[in-house]
Amino acid sequence: MPYKLSELSPRTQQLEVEGGGNRELGTLPVYGVSGLESWVEQQPQTAEQPYLLSTKIIPEIMTSPSPAARQLGVGDIVSGVGNTVGNTVSEVGNTVGNTVSGVGNTISDVGNTISGVGDTVSADPTIDIPPVMDIIKFLMVKGLGSIPEIGGILAGIVGALWPDTPEDVWSKVRAEVEALIGQKIDEAVYSLIAAKLPGLGDASKLYLKLVAGHGTGDAIRTQWVATNTVYTAAASEFQNPKFEWVLGPLFAIFSVLHMTLLRDAVLYGQKWGWSPDDYKVYVQFTKDTLDKYLAYYDKVLKNRYNVLAPGQPAVGSHNIDNYQYWQEYNQQLVVAFDDYRVLVRYLDPIQHPDATKPTDLPFQDAYSLAYGTADDWDGTASLWSGSGVGKAYSTPLTGIREIYIELFNYGPRVLQVRHDAGTGPLILGDPSRRVDQYGIIADPQQGKETKTTKLKTSPDYTYSVKGAKLRSGSIPLALSLLMYDDSEEWLYDKFVVPGAQHYTVKIEGRMLTTLNMWTTSKFYDYNLACIIFGFSRDPKYLPPTAGRILYITSINELPPELKNQITVTPELEAERKAYWNHINSY
Repeated sequence: MPYKLSELSPRTQQLEVEGGGNRELGTLPVYGVSGLESWVEQQPQTAEQPYLLSTKIIPEIMTSPSPAARQLGVGDIVSGVGNTVGNTVSEVGNTVGNTVSGVGNTISDVGNTISGVGDTVSADPTIDIPPVMDIIKFLMVKGLGSIPEIGGILAGIVGALWPDTPEDVWSKVRAEVEALIGQKIDEAVYSLIAAKLPGLGDASKLYLKLVAGHGTGDAIRTQWVATNTVYTAAASEFQNPKFEWVLGPLFAIFSVLHMTLLRDAVLYGQKWGWSPDDYKVYVQFTKDTLDKYLAYYDKVLKNRYNVLAPGQPAVGSHNIDNYQYWQEYNQQLVVAFDDYRVLVRYLDPIQHPDATKPTDLPFQDAYSLAYGTADDWDGTASLWSGSGVGKAYSTPLTGIREIYIELFNYGPRVLQVRHDAGTGPLILGDPSRRVDQYGIIADPQQGKETKTTKLKTSPDYTYSVKGAKLRSGSIPLALSLLMYDDSEEWLYDKFVVPGAQHYTVKIEGRMLTTLNMWTTSKFYDYNLACIIFGFSRDPKYLPPTAGRILYITSINELPPELKNQITVTPELEAERKAYWNHINSY
């Protein structure tokens, strides 16, 4: 079977409401749409508000008689003060992710649905194959972690974006970007980019053919110049100043592609026969291009921030309004921009000529919406934050090992998260300090019933938790953790309070690593009042689809530690042969 990437388009979702029947939501992309997804309606873009999500989030109303029974749902995609651009807090969050399945090495479309009594947001728990945008990240991380070889990193990305079939993978990338940013890309603008894509793909494959053993140093040098010329000429189409925000993720992918090519010239160009003077020219060109690309990332994010900042609300009586307002932008900043910015920085052949371990790549954590409210802002919470809820912990070195809970009236007054010694998360305001145990940021409370949940681990993952399922309104009323193997670890359920909404909280390409818990609720027995889930990229995990692409497109034998993560079958060998026959046909 030839190697291909198939349908990765947005899907039509349905909302199943209590009492039967479906409410059609129309075509709603799943990847990157966050907010209180339980009630989502499409909202068309307008010239006056081009930055709004094409969804409207309707506040949910709990059936319990809480004074804070109406929970805010904020649908604007905005940036944050209090969570600065430098200290990004983001999420794809309670989005159900653009989950897709594969037959062989084919990535195919699976229709996620929003379903269940109580408006439960759910997805097929057995499927764990990332969209194209995230496959590129996995390929890059593994490529940077291997001993450098000419064309080695570029080969995987080119194979993912321009497979050996007529399929237009870039149209799937476009759909993912539009869903993540919440805007449609203007057809005329995209057509200018689309016109460059075949040339980029062909020029890249010609270069790969030569570096894979079919060219002399002179031939490789000549083709590299030609391929670089194609990339340099195409760069401006990805940096259209009138559409810089919505095109930003496409630029991010392009910048990774181009810097991978430039890295090869600096690391291997002297062996291709360039004179010392010519080689210096291309080294300087690489430095200048890297600086321009990094500056462009900063420019796009700053401009977006400036557009959105005037509309930010105050913290609000629930102490969540400002966080919720900024959360969507912060999610986009990390997932659509900063992840790629990190990769571009570490492609720098001057500063990072050798392999970079996945654990050394400084990816930022991404954070969900705040679930619950933090009305009873006590002294302890005030010591931690003067601007309401936010991220408190980030980037642990290992996953959660144990959770200790003290319950009162079936809800947690104490919830302690425990890690192995020396591997816990960094703490807010002290980036050099790790804590191996932490709990609710609130004045001390004490429960009656206690329970300790030990979480299982896997040698294939650094972290063991994928996401969370919760029932939440004014407070988080029930919580379970979704494990790496799709099993669930039930933590608690305050069933004496009925109603509220059900959520599945995941972030594509990340694992749940921190529980940022704020205050307790006087009205609800001093139980946990508000929670924000933090997600980290797992440096160890390799999704099967990304592994297959790595094997199929690898120029040389993969290193043992990487090959051991891939199941090599006769079918996979045949796909590899077919792919390289395609490359060698150029």
